[in-house]
Amino acid sequence: VQRVSTLLLKAVNAHNQTVGGIAAYIFYGSLIIDILWVNPNYRYQGIGSALLKEVEDMARKAYLKFITVSTMEWWDSLDFYYKHGFTIEFIREGFQNNQRQFHLIKKLIHEENSMD
Repeated sequence: VQRVSTLLLKAVNAHNQTVGGIAAYIFYGSLIIDILWVNPNYRYQGIGSALLKEVEDMARKAYLKFITVSTMEWWDSLDFYYKHGFTIEFIREGFQNNQRQFHLIKKLIHEENSMD
């Protein structure tokens, strides 16, 4: 039984240069994003959204239950993840300079309420 599987995707420009990428892994019915990166010169052009959509589509096809990602406060990416349906699961405090780490989740499969 394979319980961990890695997903690596990259975005390239017209000159075949890498301008973004996403690394994630499937773990016990979930998708955990390690990193989503877009070159600053290519941001706000939909590249990050396209990469995220691609792995989400893969996760849905594999019937995974949820996607998680973590981001630090100073990375200014919370609004991006909110826009794509993620919510804060918990916040880890205690980092240097009072910085916080946000752990976000997007549920893909909603369990139906059982009828009594």
